[in-house]
Amino acid sequence: MCQAPENENKVESKSSSHTSRGKKVYTDYSITGIPGDGRCLFRSLAHGACIRSGKKPLNENLQRELADELRAQVADELVKRREETEWFIEGDFDNYVSCI
Repeated sequence: MCQAPENENKVESKSSSHTSRGKKVYTDYSITGIPGDGRCLFRSLAHGACIRSGKKPLNENLQRELADELRAQVADELVKRREETEWFIEGDFDNYVSCI
């Protein structure tokens, strides 16, 4: 998803963490604001993917482009798996997918 060149936009991360019940628990984190523009879920996923891969946060325009691309991929996947996914969509499935 985050498509910056391999060595560009790398961020050195010195996260503090420990293990609890077999899971890694991060204790060094920050809160990042995401514009509430109707694509905030997809923006936050794009942002998190870049941070997790060690890259710098995306600028707002690239974040929007990646969010829209991810949204389209999710809509396509819902249509492909309609029999599996239709039951949990509230309201009309086709309308939901066209609005997503």
